[in-house]
Amino acid sequence: MATRYGTYTFDAELDCDWMTVDVDITFTLKNDGEYDYVTDQYVMISMSDVNLSKYVNWDYIDGLIDEFVSSGDQKDYGDG
Repeated sequence: MATRYGTYTFDAELDCDWMTVDVDITFTLKNDGEYDYVTDQYVMISMSDVNLSKYVNWDYIDGLIDEFVSSGDQKDYGDG
């Protein structure tokens, strides 16, 4: 179970057939006492106010968020 909760932002590069864009993915990591879960997810073009959240594949974004949390330092996210 994670020991550090809060709002996080990381950068990523998203591709489609006609464009590649640098984005910031922001989410909030919470815990309900038994399980960790993610809320308040959104995707913004880096250094702008353009919100792409309604246009992205959320299965893919959720995978990126899972990877970000899983790769966190044990002192940040783990039981250690």
